[in-house]
Amino acid sequence: MSDSGTPRELTSTIAYIGYHAAQNPDSIAVIENGREICFRDFHADLGRMVTALRQLSIAPGQVVGIECPQFYRHWLCLLACQAVGVVSFSYDPAEAAPLAGALAGADCILCSPGQAPPDSRRVTVMDRD
Repeated sequence: MSDSGTPRELTSTIAYIGYHAAQNPDSIAVIENGREICFRDFHADLGRMVTALRQLSIAPGQVVGIECPQFYRHWLCLLACQAVGVVSFSYDPAEAAPLAGALAGADCILCSPGQAPPDSRRVTVMDRD
């Protein structure tokens, strides 16, 4: 056990979220813009994001670029990519020029409406929760 009471065998953020969802589901995991998200909801949202990626046929070993200005949703995307076994990177459209090669070579881009980079092979616009 760590000093916080969390078992040391939890070796990933995903395992940590699952552990706390089971042990302390109503404890606050994330606060974004005053909105409190408990571990139960965080774990459920993460599961839905993993399912969504799999439904998009995003598979282990693929490369996914992520643009999402909302912290919580962005973090869910990153964690879901980790759970699926995907290599992911984040980008800001205003500063994407140095990443043009990575964006064009990515297997999929997950982005907000109107933020799809030019020359991307496959873009999925995230326009709902």
